[in-house]
Amino acid sequence: MAVGAEVFLSYTWSDLALARQVQSALEGAGITVFRDVDIGTFDPITQRLADALDHAKLMLAVYSRRYPTRYACQWELTRAFLAGQRAGDPRDRVLVVNPEPDESHIEPLELEDAGYLSAPGGRLDAAALVARVKAKLAAGDGPIGASRSTRRPHLPERVLRNRRFVGRHREMWRAHSELRAGHARAVRRPVASRVAVVRGFTGTGKTWLAEQYAFLFQDAYPGGVFWADLSGAARAEDAVSLFGTQLKEVAVHDLRLDVEGVEAARLRPLVARHLTDEGEDVLWIVDDLPPGMTGEVFEELVVGSPRVHVLATSRESVEGWGGPVVEMAGLSELEAQELFDYDWIDLSPADREAVSRLVVRCGGHPLVLATTSGSLRNSQGAGDDHVAVALDRASGTVVDALRLRIAELPADVLAVLATATVLSAAPFTRDLLVRALMSTFGAETESVVSRALDVLDDRSLIQRLDRVGRVVGPQSWQVHMLVVEAVRHEVQVDVLDACRRTVAGVLLDVLGDAGNEAPYRHARELARLDVVPTDLRVRLLRSVTGFHRERADPLPADDAATALLDVKRAAGLDGVDDLLLGARTALEAGHFDVAYHRGLRACELAVADDNFRAEYRARFLTAQACDHLGRYDRADEVYRHHPRARRAAGPPRWMPEDERAAVEVAEVVSLRVRGEVGEALDLATDLVSRLPSGTRHDRLDGAWSNAMIELARLQLAAGEVLKARRTSAELVEVYRKEKATEHARSQLAVVLHAEAQLHVAFREMPSRRKVWDRAVREISALHAQNAHRYGDDNPLTLQSAVLEAKALLDNSRIDEARELLGRLEPRIVRVLGADHPLAHRARFHVGSSYQLKGDMPPAIAVYRELLPRQVATLGRQHVDSLVTRLQLGVCLTAMGEPAEARPLMAEALSGLRRQFGWAHEPTMQAYLATAFGMLPGPALRTLHRLVRLLGP
Repeated sequence: MAVGAEVFLSYTWSDLALARQVQSALEGAGITVFRDVDIGTFDPITQRLADALDHAKLMLAVYSRRYPTRYACQWELTRAFLAGQRAGDPRDRVLVVNPEPDESHIEPLELEDAGYLSAPGGRLDAAALVARVKAKLAAGDGPIGASRSTRRPHLPERVLRNRRFVGRHREMWRAHSELRAGHARAVRRPVASRVAVVRGFTGTGKTWLAEQYAFLFQDAYPGGVFWADLSGAARAEDAVSLFGTQLKEVAVHDLRLDVEGVEAARLRPLVARHLTDEGEDVLWIVDDLPPGMTGEVFEELVVGSPRVHVLATSRESVEGWGGPVVEMAGLSELEAQELFDYDWIDLSPADREAVSRLVVRCGGHPLVLATTSGSLRNSQGAGDDHVAVALDRASGTVVDALRLRIAELPADVLAVLATATVLSAAPFTRDLLVRALMSTFGAETESVVSRALDVLDDRSLIQRLDRVGRVVGPQSWQVHMLVVEAVRHEVQVDVLDACRRTVAGVLLDVLGDAGNEAPYRHARELARLDVVPTDLRVRLLRSVTGFHRERADPLPADDAATALLDVKRAAGLDGVDDLLLGARTALEAGHFDVAYHRGLRACELAVADDNFRAEYRARFLTAQACDHLGRYDRADEVYRHHPRARRAAGPPRWMPEDERAAVEVAEVVSLRVRGEVGEALDLATDLVSRLPSGTRHDRLDGAWSNAMIELARLQLAAGEVLKARRTSAELVEVYRKEKATEHARSQLAVVLHAEAQLHVAFREMPSRRKVWDRAVREISALHAQNAHRYGDDNPLTLQSAVLEAKALLDNSRIDEARELLGRLEPRIVRVLGADHPLAHRARFHVGSSYQLKGDMPPAIAVYRELLPRQVATLGRQHVDSLVTRLQLGVCLTAMGEPAEARPLMAEALSGLRRQFGWAHEPTMQAYLATAFGMLPGPALRTLHRLVRLLGP
């Protein structure tokens, strides 16, 4: 029985006689055996047990029908099976003795297929057993634990806590088979992620299954287990935002990644790349998918790496997703009896029959069975048939069973539970409960809450999330939605409404000091309720909006701002400050039409109140929205040419310094998107010289870094490529020194620097061909790197891909460029839309590829189709529109149609001359080869001749 025995014997107490036969037969043949005699049904696994299993060479399981219902047996089996799986074949490490008449209860299938030893009715063939064990031991290569990773996986505390868990072995093994299918040898290549969904009705134990799987199968995931709790998401769209927030927390606190300034679109691929590079398999639990989940949205909750295995739980089918699903049925009669054994050491035959009747009545619902078992705990000893009678009277529905348990609670415990249900949208702390109940219990609140939480935890009415390893820090708790429903039946509505109002008031005091998102989730949910006073709802939603804006989460920020405006509108309130806030969040979220209408309404209110400062801000925000919508005339009407917004020298002096700087940067952006490059460049150059860059915020997220990005863009646009290279290189170095290379602006600066390098090389191409070739290779490498880091559909990847297509065209690799563009265009349209400037530039390249080949008709067709779309979205005088017009004229001239070509080229050259001047003619050609123009080499030479012919 000492640790270090050759065979580890795993069995249940119901099979003790057969286990003793096995031990006697093996020890009689000189084989050492470890058989545990101390562990109970739900006892934690001891280090002594783990050491004994790891030092053994073979695990022998007496695999009866009751075997998989025992927690310790599941742990032993999975540990040995996974060890064998890592070494090659799990059947080399596990041998089964089956005392049942068939093998239908044996999981996983590999053990059933291993040619188990049959021992029906406990009749053991000792000689066959000894021969089989000796053969296994002779073929074994070291102890079971030899192949275990020395790096222990990170496990969330919720996974490590003790739990009453029975059954579900089939579901766990099926989930494991689906998640590990890509790792079967010679079966298939690794895929981006392995994903399985555990589906079952509410309360069937989906979360418990995920927790138990994570614990029992942790050796399969040495890279760790990560958890995303989506229980606070009411809609599928909310789940994406909630997942993104939790993903960021994992990236920062668990993976130690610097993700400051990394936008949501890049966060998932960034984490995926890190996990892929680490080379260790990880498990990602995505718990409680909300109703209405579609396959398309579900994909946004998957970290796409061949090292990531995703186990999701859901109450419903995921529409449009054809992946594997593990169905959660009710517990069997045998599993239910094991669950009741926790409260009774021995159930009488009558009790077991009553349990079976309850299983049939409730469909084996785990929560009904667990709740009933706990409720009857104090009935032991009240008569031989009392338990059976009580079981026959027990309700078969979950909510009714929970209501019976809740009805038995003392008044003070019920008050604590009622307050806890108000906080069911997310985990909450004990301290928050104390603050919410202080007005009810006064000086006794601390002791009342502590005692009540113990009672509720013991009766499975509340769930503690940080039981293991928590020495300091707040306790964290959560309430199941079925408990919430039962409480709503047992507690009067006015009492719950009073709790909601009290908690809402308490949250206002704690939000500013909150170190995580959970209190803001509570605030968001309470703000939905009409029973909470309007002023509280408004203040809560303002706090939620500010929280998400500070974290650079534009979509949830705008969602909260929208709710804020809806609450005020329903109450007949229409304050200008909140409308301005809503216009800002809509702009940041890319909802430009919404921003436009909110800005207009704010402007109307400000004018009515003669509030000039609010009016100025409203006009400015409205104009920004118009510029992004391509409505430049309307932007001029509302802001730039309006007498109440016109200013002689910059924003008004009454503005705070940081807001003035933001306005000036926004003015540069407005001029750039309109194509007024010269004016924008002058303003950006002056702005960068004046803005401070002393603080880390200024360098990374402030107006200075924004202005530097704009300056580099405009220097490229104006053909000042050497200056653009210096500006972008300076910005890249700043982010490198700050160790923020993954910041969104850092990545954009890298792309701008690559563009500048490309065009410097292009300008010097006749004398330095090697420089040009190297620049093309660097652009291609940048595209490949971005695709690897962020995925093919990331906007940064698409931008670098378009730049690579331009480089290939200018290097006369026309077929390669066209093939790349053929793959690119559909992705750009799908991700960014057909009228995005990048989509226009890619289309322009297609026309250039025909033009370079001398195939003018299709080039003309492309340019003719593209030009009106550019004019509609960018404006007639935008540089991109001018260049397309010029190239259309060049192609028409080549086709012998000068009458149509001449006005096109004249208008184009007039516009270019107005913006850049003739002094910039050589650099203008380089600029036209950038992302704003992207002309191929021969066309540039043609343009050069045309400029000489048509110049003044």
